[in-house]
Amino acid sequence: MPGREQPAGPRQDQDGAGPHPGSPVAASPRSPAPTSRAAAPSKPAECPECGHDLTGTTSRTCPACGTLVRPNSAQNRIELENRIANRRQARLRRTRTALLYALGAAVTVLVRLLTKRPDLLALDARLLVIGAPAILLVYSICRVTFLGIDQPLWGQWLRLGSVVVASQAVLTMLVAAPLGCLSYFLVPGISMCAFLFLLRRELELDMQETAIVGFTSATVAVLSVAGSYYVF
Repeated sequence: MPGREQPAGPRQDQDGAGPHPGSPVAASPRSPAPTSRAAAPSKPAECPECGHDLTGTTSRTCPACGTLVRPNSAQNRIELENRIANRRQARLRRTRTALLYALGAAVTVLVRLLTKRPDLLALDARLLVIGAPAILLVYSICRVTFLGIDQPLWGQWLRLGSVVVASQAVLTMLVAAPLGCLSYFLVPGISMCAFLFLLRRELELDMQETAIVGFTSATVAVLSVAGSYYVF
């Protein structure tokens, strides 16, 4: 009716979207929004330390070595994930090292057989027997003096040996290629680039460390092989 006041109610915004922030309706507490439950951490299929198969195991520790494999806290879960990641990286490095050894040796033998020069396999073996220890010695000295020893040396020696074998295969292919006069420039340059690339990738060195270790070890290896012809 005209002149009669309407009952007080919640104030609306100008656009009618909802109650005014100062109204009792706006001040009433609201029920919290449902939150999704965090997913349980996945159970590892094998022990990150010894590789024991954990299929069907309900214990929180590995039955073979006692390592915690089902963590009960965030810190233990992070440590477990780091161990699993490190184990996968180590397995990948071992696989890559084995492939470099196999491919390098196979390519070297195949090139000598295709070019009908199997007699040069003795020369290839001489280069590896004399040059590889020289490279390993230079690398070990660099590790002890300024690179630091953050991993066992025997594992790094294995990876460095695969680098030498693969680089020897690249050198063998370049020597057998019909490059003519360009071989005097291309063979040393490409083979050295391949050696530096593999050295940096497999041993995880930076550019400066790769240059120092690569050029020093290659120089010592060449001098050792050249000097062996005068000694033997």
